[in-house]
Amino acid sequence: MFVNGRRCFFNRRYSFTPMMNPDYMKIASAYDIPARRVMTREELAKAIDEMIATDGPFLLEACVEEEGNVMPMTPPGGSGQSDVVGMLKSCEIKEFTLSMDKKLYTIIVHSENFAGLLNQVTAVFTRRQINIESLNVSASSIKGVHKYTITAWTDKDTIEKVTKQITKKIDVLQAHYFTDDEIYQHEIALYKITTPTLEEKPEVSKVIRKYNARIVEVNAVFAIVEKNGMSEEITNLYEELRQLDCVLQFVRSGRVAITTSCFERVNEYLADREAKYRQSKHQES
Repeated sequence: MFVNGRRCFFNRRYSFTPMMNPDYMKIASAYDIPARRVMTREELAKAIDEMIATDGPFLLEACVEEEGNVMPMTPPGGSGQSDVVGMLKSCEIKEFTLSMDKKLYTIIVHSENFAGLLNQVTAVFTRRQINIESLNVSASSIKGVHKYTITAWTDKDTIEKVTKQITKKIDVLQAHYFTDDEIYQHEIALYKITTPTLEEKPEVSKVIRKYNARIVEVNAVFAIVEKNGMSEEITNLYEELRQLDCVLQFVRSGRVAITTSCFERVNEYLADREAKYRQSKHQES
């Protein structure tokens, strides 16, 4: 709610508004109180029914988006219905404009392999209140160079500034941002589903085959389904399995991506740097 107020009334100046809340599920468990956490609107109705059907106390935690509208709110210094209505219209216009500009960008960072650099890179996103959707770090094809693949929803102006700030880090060699049509990307996901449901509902097997997923482990209690592919396919498979009420656990990797261009920019950068180094050594001698 504080973040929402800062967004609407103070032009997204979020100073001192992020709050570190406790884990309400653990608190409820400590007091033997039944509890449930709701992450999506689709889960809410079922959770409310469960809460109403429970005798005694029940804790329901409804998680909302960081910038989701929590209404009503009165603007600072304002009062009355007209102020609230005016604020709502203003927020709706701003939110619509921002949502139209935002898209999923992939930032690929090449750096030397030094401890603490990951913290420096993620701090750039934190300072701008940008949520990192996925993060993958691995060794690159170049010895001694690591590759960070980061995805985030934002606008072009912001992603350009973020990329420039990351590039300025001492141990970073290069950083570039890409849209989905400029890269080939892949993810891997694991779905733990109930074996009885798999056996009783033929629809489960049909959905798994539909998305070219494969079952890698089966026992009397659960089965493990593995899916390699695009982000959208992995999400859609999860949604269809969830609708069949068979998902026990779900986990997915961060995105791995390579550019569709014929060369990698960091190779040219390193080759140019090596040529300049040799030239300077030659001049000294």
